[in-house]
Amino acid sequence: MPETPETTESRNRAIELNKNRKFAPAIIPPTGPQNSLDTLLGAGSQIKHSESGAVGAILVLPGDNLPVGGAIKIENNATVKVAEKCGQVMDEFFKNAQGPQPFVAPRVTVYDSGSLQGDPNLVGQINTTLGNLSQTPEGQRTGFEDTQKAFNSIASGGSDSGIMVMEFAEGQQANRLPTKDKLALLRSEEFPQTLGRAMAPSIALGLSDHLGVQESVGYKANVSNLMYSPESGKLSVIDYSSDVTDPTPDNPIPRVGEANAARSLEKMRTYLEEVTKSPEAFDKALEDMINTSQKDKAKLIKECPFKATMNTVVEPGFDSFMSKQEKDALAQLGPEERKQFAANLLMGAIDGLEYMQQNQQALQQAVTSTHEVDQNGQVVEHFYTQQEMTEMSTELNKLNAGQLRQNMAQCMDARNQSLKNASKEVTALTEKIQEKSERVRELENKIDHLRNNPSRGDRLKSFFSTRGNDPLAKVNNERVKLLDELRDLRAQKIAAQDKVDLGNFNERMKTESMLPQLPQVPGQIVGQQAPQVQGPGDQQHVHVRDMLGVRPRGTERGELQMGAKRTSKVEDSDDHSLRKEHPELVHSKDKSENQGRGIRTGK
Repeated sequence: MPETPETTESRNRAIELNKNRKFAPAIIPPTGPQNSLDTLLGAGSQIKHSESGAVGAILVLPGDNLPVGGAIKIENNATVKVAEKCGQVMDEFFKNAQGPQPFVAPRVTVYDSGSLQGDPNLVGQINTTLGNLSQTPEGQRTGFEDTQKAFNSIASGGSDSGIMVMEFAEGQQANRLPTKDKLALLRSEEFPQTLGRAMAPSIALGLSDHLGVQESVGYKANVSNLMYSPESGKLSVIDYSSDVTDPTPDNPIPRVGEANAARSLEKMRTYLEEVTKSPEAFDKALEDMINTSQKDKAKLIKECPFKATMNTVVEPGFDSFMSKQEKDALAQLGPEERKQFAANLLMGAIDGLEYMQQNQQALQQAVTSTHEVDQNGQVVEHFYTQQEMTEMSTELNKLNAGQLRQNMAQCMDARNQSLKNASKEVTALTEKIQEKSERVRELENKIDHLRNNPSRGDRLKSFFSTRGNDPLAKVNNERVKLLDELRDLRAQKIAAQDKVDLGNFNERMKTESMLPQLPQVPGQIVGQQAPQVQGPGDQQHVHVRDMLGVRPRGTERGELQMGAKRTSKVEDSDDHSLRKEHPELVHSKDKSENQGRGIRTGK
């Protein structure tokens, strides 16, 4: 079955978003101080109220004087404590970790009654700002008034709540992205690998409600706590969540952190080792990961540490990637496409485990920085005790990432070959369908003859036949059986054709993803074709582009599109040649190793 125009459009968008992520600059942790509460509210930027948190949230949008916006939320002390400690451990970890940062962790600053009582000028400034905001239209007024009351209650020491200020993350909540972009991301290669790379780090850094491996051990998968920008390819985590103990007289400082990180990482490693032993085991694992049977759900989640995350993708729901209202859109994603997503998720997970293996010292340093000493002189070891850190280190050191990647490559090669071989299956099935269809037509002609123009012999056979031996019944029974077989064969052909289409799409995505995003030509009119470059050093680059027929689409972002002819040339001697204005176009063949896989923050 040929792909529909909607599928073609979605796959074209998938290639575009795949390139956005593949060629995104590396994430660089911010070095300057985070904007304080008074800086945010006094920057003159647009301020809105959102129905989020105990009394909502104040959103301060970026502006001329505020490059990075922020969200101000009032929550109970336990939630504020968790946000503070999670933010602290991630901020410290990413400052010292080596290798491509898997996601952005917006910084968090908290204010409690003690810090507010020690700064009466800040309290006065915030009261003035909130008072002015309370004069806004009715739809926002009540929210600002409630926030001001809660703020003054904290400042006076009469509340068990606190204030947390979190930097804005780029993009949208993953489950609130446009439906067409969601489908395109699910079809892309980079997006599932990005999620896979983020799994082990998010677990090791204490996040329990983001990309968990197993619901039963405290870690859940919740894509509503992820932010993603399709255009920049940046993944961020928000709404930090982790386990927290209740304070007691003997332990007045609540301890933050989950206790099952080492076990979760072990399940990820052993599962990856098991399912990549053979192509058959790998394909069985992919089948399990896309299985949506409610009967098998609990069993598969227990056996497969990646099933909880996959369920948020292949099952529409409240906190899932696709809502229940998007069920029909999700149905456009066929079984083979879902298996491809699962395969890419597993590939990314290997990278994430290796990233944590290589950054154990940075994790130890970050965890230690969160520890506190209570009023009794007891050390409160947030996230992990030293014994738990040792257990995690022991588990991470068992990882053989090189061997896993080799096994994964063999499994993916077998899968890709299966997609290619499907074209032969389509041909064979087409021949069978033609043969059986011809036989059905013969039988239908015979049925018509027996009903409308039977011979004397046919009438005699029918008269003397017993039930079941009637000539007409026998022919019709054969026809019904053939129609059932044809139905199955056509379903098999559709599945085989889907494999062919997916294989062709994967090849096209890999080919186009090898071409870097080119900048807009200075002075070029939108919609005008880019001039051709000729000259020493450019021949190989131009040859590849000409061979593939690539041209800028005419947008400001310089996106690429297939199938255009060149109509103009710029000589190498021209002072305004494209090559001289953009030297990065020269010898671009070997630049891929210098390209990062993230995006710069704070801009």
